[in-house]
Amino acid sequence: MAKSNKSERAAGEGRRAAAATKVASPRTPRVAGQRGAKASPRRGAAKARATRKAPAGARAAAGDGPLSRSNIMAFLATADGPRARTFYESVVGLHLMADDPFALVFDGNGVTVRIQKVDRVTVAPYTALGWHVVDIEGTIRGLTARGVRPERYAGLDQDELGVWRSPGGARIAWFRDPDGHVLSLTQW
Repeated sequence: MAKSNKSERAAGEGRRAAAATKVASPRTPRVAGQRGAKASPRRGAAKARATRKAPAGARAAAGDGPLSRSNIMAFLATADGPRARTFYESVVGLHLMADDPFALVFDGNGVTVRIQKVDRVTVAPYTALGWHVVDIEGTIRGLTARGVRPERYAGLDQDELGVWRSPGGARIAWFRDPDGHVLSLTQW
């Protein structure tokens, strides 16, 4: 009896897995959760792929972990809240969401940046926060016009604006916030 239950269960899981991976026809793609709704073939297929479920017992694939659908939140620290607020709000241009006795909270284009207010900051010697930008030269010029000074590192061939081209082709520049955190800009 245990053997037949096991094979029935496996067959049921196989049918569920096959049903979960069906993609709508390119001519009539459907948007998940909307009966009869049509989308472009490309969007419909992408949506279908995004909503597939792995067969029972399969190892979780990348993107299926407990936090894979949760938003990232970035943390920094400051020993001088008003100075950090001025920098991130007026110089960098982030939108202030909250300023309470414990932290400054900014919206970093959909990513929450929480800058904790502490007595003493311990600065990491590496990049603590970075931005992907589409025009690194223009971004650097905009920041330097607001008083930011690009960081220079011995051993890296940086151009006049402080931009280094990585072996992978990314163009990267660094600067510091008032507490000394290393911040970066990257253009792919």
